[in-house]
Amino acid sequence: MKISPWLLLGFVATGCTSDDPPPTLEEIQLEVFNKSCGFSSCHNGESYLLDLSTITASAAMVDQESARAPNEIFVIPGDPDNSYLIKKLEGEESIIDEAMPPPAGGLEDSKIAMVRDWIAAGALSD
Repeated sequence: MKISPWLLLGFVATGCTSDDPPPTLEEIQLEVFNKSCGFSSCHNGESYLLDLSTITASAAMVDQESARAPNEIFVIPGDPDNSYLIKKLEGEESIIDEAMPPPAGGLEDSKIAMVRDWIAAGALSD
């Protein structure tokens, strides 16, 4: 079987190889939510929005409708492209309000890739 060099380049660019395990929720929590989302002005437990300050965040996100965008599922296990979380992180035009985290588009591509990989692998809670 011949592998396309473009496919291989895509895996290398996102840091994924067939040998790399998908990121865990704990890794997402530590590397993305705690550093970029769970601070005082955003998702810290006191906001009316989703509380991302604890590891229990997956229960509030996975297979749950977005509080701000009816009919949008925040995290659809195995389907990052249709998960509202990815749409918000990437600043897709269809989102309600602004991209996350502010300023719009403020999350590094490598961290978005981590979240995408976690969702693609089933958005498990570890």
